[in-house]
Order: sequence, then structure tokens, then C-alpha cells
Amino acid sequence: MGVINRLAWHCLMAAALEAKNLMDQSSLEQAVTEMLPPELS
Repeated sequence: MGVINRLAWHCLMAAALEAKNLMDQSSLEQAVTEMLPPELS
């Protein structure tokens, strides 16, 4: 799975966990945080 697909998946999961109908900035920020290695977050 490519990086963009993984980012989109994490955005969707972050939005779903908060029961949102749309992805927003906070969904994106959560996805990026989850994808970054621990030493960079």
C-alpha cells in the first residue's frame, strides 16, 4: 500500500473513531501523528 493510501486510511479511521461524517484537519493531524516514527513525533 502506498503512502498516500495509508495516509487516507488513517484519516478515515481517525474521523470514524470520532463519529465524523467528513475528514477534517484534526483527522489529518491524527493520521500524520500515527504514521510518523516515534522519534519524529
